Amino acid sequence: MFGPLTTVVVDAVRYLLSALGIRAIGGHEPHPPARRTQRFSTGDVVQGRRYILRHPHLRPLFFNAGLMNGLIMVTAAA
Repeated sequence: MFGPLTTVVVDAVRYLLSALGIRAIGGHEPHPPARRTQRFSTGDVVQGRRYILRHPHLRPLFFNAGLMNGLIMVTAAA
């Protein structure tokens, strides 16, 4: 209906208005408190894996993610 130039200009104006709207929200957010650096150990990974495998809702999601990532890697290697 409209030409490509009109579409690009309208899209640019839309992004500009979105940015201005976000900027208008304003306010000042305080800086987060400083974190102590903490190193993870192998035991932490094992404990996390054990928690996921025992949780009734996280277990299927974990296996689904593993299956999908494996299938993606197989197709990428082929």
